Amino acid sequence: MLAEFATWWVRQIRDLVPPHWRGGGGGPRSALVIDCGSGETPLTATCWRRVRRRETPLGAFLLTGDAPLPNAGRRMVVLRAAIAPLECEVTLPLAAEPALQRILTAEMDRLTPFAEPDVFWTASVEGREPAQGRLRAILSLIPRSRLQSLLGALDRLGVAPTVLESVSPDGTTRHIPLRPPNSRGHLASIQAGCAAALILAAAMAAPFLSQLREAAALQREAAELRPRVDRAQALRRRLAIRPVDAADFLAEKRRVGDAMQVLATLTDLLPDDTFITTLGLRQRKLTVSGQSAAAAGLIAIVSSGPRFRDPAFAAPVVRDPASQIDTFSLNADVAP
Repeated sequence: MLAEFATWWVRQIRDLVPPHWRGGGGGPRSALVIDCGSGETPLTATCWRRVRRRETPLGAFLLTGDAPLPNAGRRMVVLRAAIAPLECEVTLPLAAEPALQRILTAEMDRLTPFAEPDVFWTASVEGREPAQGRLRAILSLIPRSRLQSLLGALDRLGVAPTVLESVSPDGTTRHIPLRPPNSRGHLASIQAGCAAALILAAAMAAPFLSQLREAAALQREAAELRPRVDRAQALRRRLAIRPVDAADFLAEKRRVGDAMQVLATLTDLLPDDTFITTLGLRQRKLTVSGQSAAAAGLIAIVSSGPRFRDPAFAAPVVRDPASQIDTFSLNADVAP
C-alpha cells in the first residue's frame, strides 16, 4: 500500500511539471535506436545514437551477417519499427489507477483476444472523470509473434532491445516495453522508502512545529504586554520607596472623582424608567449613556444633584417610535 501511495504521489507531482520538462513523452532521452523500417524480418537496420533526444546516424547494418551492431554501452536500446500497435480504450474505476498495471495484467484475456504472456503491451491514462469516479486508459499491444523473428535476429547479434517505439493509428508514438521491467520494482522500492521517510519525518516534526508556533504566539503576546508590565513594575518601585498614606489617597480621589459615589448619586436621582448602559469618569468629567422614557427631563434631574454641574446632552436624543424609548448621552462636571 505504501508503494502505491508513493507511485500516486510521484504521479501527482509529475502532473504539476510543465510538459516540456517531463521528458516522459518522447521515450528515453539517451539510447541506441535501431530502426528496422517497415518489414517484420528486415535484412538491414539503421542505427542512431540518441543523446538528449537528439539523434545522430551511425549507418546501416546487416542483420543477417556476423558484423556486430554499435555498442550501446550503458544506454537503453530502442527498437523502432513501423508496426502499428493494436489499441483499445479501457474504462476502470478511478481508484484503480495506482494498480493499473496489475489490473490490466489480470484482465488482459478478458479485454483483448490475447493472453498477457502472448503480447507486448503498455497502458497510458487518457483522462480522469472524478465526478463519475471513472478512469479512461488506452491499452496498446503488439503480439509477440510479429516481433519474434526480428528479436531473434537481434539476439544473435548480441542486442536485446528494451523498448519498442511504434506509431499508433492516430499518429501518437507509443513506447512498449519488450523486457520485464526489473528496474520498476527497484524504483517502486526507492519511492516507497522515500515516502516512508517523508511520512516519518513529518510525524516526528509535527509536535516540534506545533510547539514552535505556540512559543512564537506566546512571545508576541509577551511583547505586547511588556509596556504594561514595565509601568506596573515602575509603580511598585515607587510604592516601595514612598508609601502612600491616607491623605494622599484622599487627595487623588478628590482630584479624579469617586466613581462609586457618582454611581450611587445617579442611582438615587434617575427615575425608574431610565437605564444606564455606559458610564465614564475621567478627571471629574462624567459621561453617561442609556435609555429613558422621557430623556428631555434628565437635564433638570441631574442638575438637582449637589455634585453635578453644567449637564448637557452630548448627542441628539433618538426616540424609537415602536417602543417609545429615548436613547441619550449626556455630559456633566463632578464637583470635588
